[in-house]
Amino acid sequence: MDREAPAVTPPSRPTPSPAQSKAIGAGAGPVLVLAGPGAGKTFCLIERIRFLVDQGGVDPERICALTFTNKAAEEVAARLRRELGPRADAVTRSTIHSLCVKILRTHGEALGLEKGFGIADEDYQKELLGWLKVPPQWRSNLLGRFGLARLGAKPLQEDNARTFKRYRAHLVKRGMIDFDDIVHLTKELFDRFPETAAEVAGRWDHLLVDEVQDLNPVQFSIVTTLGRAHGNVFVVGDDEQSIFSWTGADPRLIATFANEFRAVDRIVLDENRRTAGQIFALARRLISSNVPLFGPKHITATHESEYPVLTRSFPDEHAEVAWLLEDVQADRAASGLPWGEYAVLYRKHADGNLLEGALMQAGLPCRLAHGRALADDLAVRYLIAALKVISYPGDPVIDEGFARVVLPEALCDALRKAALKDRIGFLGTLHRQVRARPRTDEEGRKIRRALAAIQNLTALGQRHRHLARLVDEILSQRVGAYHTILEQRAEELSDPAGYPEVARLAGELERVRDARAPMLIQAMGGLEIGLAGMLAGAGIRLFEVRTTPPAGQFVLGPAWSCPDLGLALTVFKALQFLTATTERAAGNFVAVDLETTGRDVATAEIVELGAVRVRDWEIVAEFHQLVKPAVPIEPGASATHHYSDADVANQPSFDEVWPRFKAFAATDELVAHNGYDFDFPILRRMSGDRDFVTYDTVPLAWSLRLGSAKLQHLAARFGVDPGTAHTALSDVRTLAQVYRKLEEEKVARARRVALSNVLDYLGISLALSDPDTLGTEAGLLRDITAVYALGRFSDCLEFYRAERDRWNQGAIPVDELIERLGGQSLMLKVRAEKRSDQRYPAAMARVRRLLEALSEETLEAEIQEFLSRVALSKSDGIETDQDRINLLTLHSTKGLEFSRVYIVGVEDAEMPGLQSLPSAERRAPSAELEESRRLLYVGMTRAKERLVMTRVEARDGKLTGGHRFLDEMALVPI
Repeated sequence: MDREAPAVTPPSRPTPSPAQSKAIGAGAGPVLVLAGPGAGKTFCLIERIRFLVDQGGVDPERICALTFTNKAAEEVAARLRRELGPRADAVTRSTIHSLCVKILRTHGEALGLEKGFGIADEDYQKELLGWLKVPPQWRSNLLGRFGLARLGAKPLQEDNARTFKRYRAHLVKRGMIDFDDIVHLTKELFDRFPETAAEVAGRWDHLLVDEVQDLNPVQFSIVTTLGRAHGNVFVVGDDEQSIFSWTGADPRLIATFANEFRAVDRIVLDENRRTAGQIFALARRLISSNVPLFGPKHITATHESEYPVLTRSFPDEHAEVAWLLEDVQADRAASGLPWGEYAVLYRKHADGNLLEGALMQAGLPCRLAHGRALADDLAVRYLIAALKVISYPGDPVIDEGFARVVLPEALCDALRKAALKDRIGFLGTLHRQVRARPRTDEEGRKIRRALAAIQNLTALGQRHRHLARLVDEILSQRVGAYHTILEQRAEELSDPAGYPEVARLAGELERVRDARAPMLIQAMGGLEIGLAGMLAGAGIRLFEVRTTPPAGQFVLGPAWSCPDLGLALTVFKALQFLTATTERAAGNFVAVDLETTGRDVATAEIVELGAVRVRDWEIVAEFHQLVKPAVPIEPGASATHHYSDADVANQPSFDEVWPRFKAFAATDELVAHNGYDFDFPILRRMSGDRDFVTYDTVPLAWSLRLGSAKLQHLAARFGVDPGTAHTALSDVRTLAQVYRKLEEEKVARARRVALSNVLDYLGISLALSDPDTLGTEAGLLRDITAVYALGRFSDCLEFYRAERDRWNQGAIPVDELIERLGGQSLMLKVRAEKRSDQRYPAAMARVRRLLEALSEETLEAEIQEFLSRVALSKSDGIETDQDRINLLTLHSTKGLEFSRVYIVGVEDAEMPGLQSLPSAERRAPSAELEESRRLLYVGMTRAKERLVMTRVEARDGKLTGGHRFLDEMALVPI
């Protein structure tokens, strides 16, 4: 769910093995824990922290734990909270990249870094390489080569070196750093300024490092610097699971650690509690062919399985997949296991694509597992792209990145080619395309909306002082991105502000929230648990359930139910009222309108200039002037505004009028309707002045889905007197009033569509409500929210089950709740679907949690901190699915486990270090060959009960060679 919720009773702590106990209770000084697969290394790391605090008397603030992924850091944090309670929050828990970013934010100015430096995430890096004319298929590989070259592992070829120089120059110009810079600059900081290194390292007395085998030399140097003074460094790793050499990781660094910190206590976790004995024995036989760093390890599995390891050989990949489909279905029919207990592993992404297509065609639920980065959600991607536009105005890479979120890929590719050819920048190309395409052109319409959104973002950024409110406004006006179900049905939903009972309840909830007092909820057969989940999603996280409410205290119960809504929807709307932070614009601006000699913005000149100054939405001053143009008025234009050449013959020229208008407008934001297509480019061309902030009200009207966005039609909709249309002063008077109405509608709409992150709990609450109390709107929401409660991205059913057991107040069983939501069959169907809308609530909950954690002094600093955290969420690890067969690359399986594991392509041509060697050399040891062996070892040890490995004679029409690794395990494929 990715939302904080009331704590549930923690599970009992497992009994540590003798080796684990030795590691957990080791004395002060350096400790090296060599932990094989399934050995419980994360358990040891967490228990070590608990031991230091509870038995060692160490202040939690003096402990730092570094993990390889954000997912691991979150797991450590959650488990520490269960073990240590509030004291856990004082422990520093971070990935090494996140820690280095914090260090550079504080001390980076010594290296010439701006305090508000940006981080070029992977999308930005690839877009930048696109501007440097690197083909898409080469970009990821080239970024990897850049990284290895900076580590000194592999020099760049001359052409790549030139590209790298230009790449670096662009980042420096934009005040940005990339992921490699994060650690390289931190090491440079420590090397050049030892006193700074000592100050940072002095924050902690104990350093714990997970997955040490995945560190590269620069990261290892940082760890060494942080731990050298006190020497209390507890590292956990496994040289036999080092599989990321392409990032510079080197398992030999584990031996370097043992040498760097003399008298290190070396402990081997000698029990595998995951993998069945027969599988593990074969995996150990395979890995024994590698040269050991520390001598042989004696690790044993603690359980056996009835299934022998199966190896199969096929003529080609099609026969391989056909057999795999049959075997998976037969196994599940016999075992009854959830689909999520099945994993198919492979070396190359192309194999995964083939498998996915075959499984889907056979009607089997499956998914290509991937990282759980925050930006995977379309709406969040839009938000990130918009914030980048605000932070980096004029950066063509940023502008294109925004366009790629809202425009079709093929159109963006064409626009980039045009921009590179014309050398006028990406925004210049958008302007040129808009002018060149007819108004009826569909692609032109999309470009026009994208361009208007980019240009309006500058004004939005200047209106707000806090990021949370800016985020709400950006999301309320997004273009081309996915819209939530509430946004899609907004016209059918009522405004929470329209119910006095809702407003009163919102006030009570606000009081309880701000006082951080427990919320008393009346027991109502399970409805109270759904309400608790909604409250938690809105920031109210302390609850007590009472069967008999105490007199004289605020208690959330049936008495608060609004007759037209029912209690569940009353509470939801009260929380919408409370949490919707979108505000109406301040109402201080200058509205402007032009009448011109023609419609061509490249040549038209101004005939009439009208403006009104608005303060708090009231017109306080007006500006009006006819202007003598240097070109004749076209007949069509004269027919519209009714000015002839004779009417303006004695009027001042624009050069005479502009200084007076500039003084009238001063530094106010200029607002126009359809301004980016017409008024603003003409004003900038004729005045030569680009130093004014602009805002176009047309995109706002589009975002509210009000039908026609023409000014006269909007005026009629809102009951505004349009005066004499197509006269500048009359039009700006109308615009000032229409803009106010648009802002009021925006705020009301924001209330109606707020809190999409708790739709799953609303679904539970409505399902548990008495149907007779539900009005039309509640009935509508009951029908559309059930899928969120049943969907695979929500843990609301697990939360319900845990809280039902904890409170024991007569709530209905979870199976009955599922039936009320639509039943098991609907749940299975929903969880098998690929629907981005199911992801949205969890994604937005993560966004809200990040926003709540920000404490920067300025909006710009908040934006940079937010973007940094989002960029670092690329390290969030792999997200698997408990209801579908998981398709994963071997590299992505670290830390995962499944009952049934199928590894396809166990053949020489699929394994680095084998496919490139002549047959005569394939018996010679090499670093690449040893890593391939470790990679297969990792894949094999994901299996808990049953392992199947397959190979083919020919793949993609090419012979695959032998199967050396199967030979090393004395396995003969049949």
